[in-house]
Amino acid sequence: MKNFLFFISVLFLLSGATAGAKEVNKGMCGSYFNMFCTRCHVIDRLCEGLKKNDNKKWRDIITKMAEYDDLDQDIQDTTHACLTGMQAGDPLVCKKK
Repeated sequence: MKNFLFFISVLFLLSGATAGAKEVNKGMCGSYFNMFCTRCHVIDRLCEGLKKNDNKKWRDIITKMAEYDDLDQDIQDTTHACLTGMQAGDPLVCKKK
């Protein structure tokens, strides 16, 4: 029974079905930043953005970037969840100086 519940849980997560805000973890965020954001930008740009961008501004930026790089809605939503879930100075994108 436990295996069955685990299997159902994994299927649910893989289907992208979530109620409410998208949940992400730092490992996923790091991968997304490396796969998508750093194609065109240095990671420091995200660090600077954490200081000044709110949820709406990040959504606007990601939507605009999606036009240039053909990012699907799931990628956009995950990237948005990552960025809006971080605080200014987050070590994932901000180097210690």
